[in-house]
Amino acid sequence: METAKTEVKKTLRMEDVLRLASRYPFKTFEEWPILDVRRECLKKMNEEGCIWTIYSETADWAERIIDDLVKQHDETTMEMLAWYLFCAKHETMVIRAIKFVIGLKEKDSLRFSYDTTSKLIAGRVKKDANLFDCKYLYPLPDFLKDYVKEIFHEFKKDGQEDMGYFDRNWHCLKRAIEIIVATNDFSLLPEIEDIILLFQEKKIRYTEHGQFYERDMHLAIIKSVRKYLYAKKRDSIANEK
Repeated sequence: METAKTEVKKTLRMEDVLRLASRYPFKTFEEWPILDVRRECLKKMNEEGCIWTIYSETADWAERIIDDLVKQHDETTMEMLAWYLFCAKHETMVIRAIKFVIGLKEKDSLRFSYDTTSKLIAGRVKKDANLFDCKYLYPLPDFLKDYVKEIFHEFKKDGQEDMGYFDRNWHCLKRAIEIIVATNDFSLLPEIEDIILLFQEKKIRYTEHGQFYERDMHLAIIKSVRKYLYAKKRDSIANEK
């Protein structure tokens, strides 16, 4: 059976395979490890605003495929990961997908650093922040709170070292702050307060020596976020009464 299948594959032209990718994207993606074919599969899978709703069986498939792509250092890894994360609709599936992305950092901390994973996670949370039920004062799931806190911790650690923090550290922190703002998670305000204090006490340094205006601009952004969140918190408490 496998021999016959291999022979059939040998006789197919590229245009035939691309047609298969358009008609059967999931099966073709798995069976044809060719970059152009897999990109055509992903194009089909992403069309019409992610018509392929992610349910548990699809999630099982996606996670298995992504794990294989990571091991193979496949060029479509990030594209498949983004498809899985952004096509998940139901809260349970979104949370599962975000957990999976965070878990990749433990498997390969270089390829899936906070800088890489925060781009995906912040983008997904901002896309549907209401999934985390902002009518409550503390809407973020614990695992996502911990992830945000880890980013704050990394920024503080890097900022207090001799070299100071780099642009990538700042952008990573900014995405963590965007997650807090998108979900109005007021329980993380102490993290913001702590960062502001370290800035004001000049314990956090910017790596671009002499570019003090950049550091001051970063501090101003964080302060404006603090002001916004406290205002939203007052409104939320007032609405609860």
